[in-house]
Amino acid sequence: TAVGSRDVVPTPFDGLFQGVEFQATVADNLLQEDFVYRPASGAALETIAAISVGLPLAFFVAAIGLRAGIVMGLVELVAVWLGSTWLLASNGMFLSPFYPTAAVVVTLLSLIVAKAGAERRPAEMARRDVESAVLDR
Repeated sequence: TAVGSRDVVPTPFDGLFQGVEFQATVADNLLQEDFVYRPASGAALETIAAISVGLPLAFFVAAIGLRAGIVMGLVELVAVWLGSTWLLASNGMFLSPFYPTAAVVVTLLSLIVAKAGAERRPAEMARRDVESAVLDR
């Protein structure tokens, strides 16, 4: 790894990883059988994770409220990402946190839009009542 040899390999963890060190790491991973893998049931596990964070969040928001639901959604996001990181670091298993994250975001956005629509109807009715009261005079 002499300075100036310019044998640099880009990796996700370090943009200036020396080529010799990269090859040594690959050889060590092969000898230690230390691989990153995705289980055959990975898509099913990600779907179950997405449902298990999205559905309770929807019920929680409906029962408690939107502000508490946003806090719960953030807690769920942190748990999903920490869980995914832990699985990768401890077992070498890769499960993408994308679908559970998307489930939380879509659930919260849908509930915000639904709540805005639900609050708009009574406001429109009140506006019509005021207009009809003013026009009846």
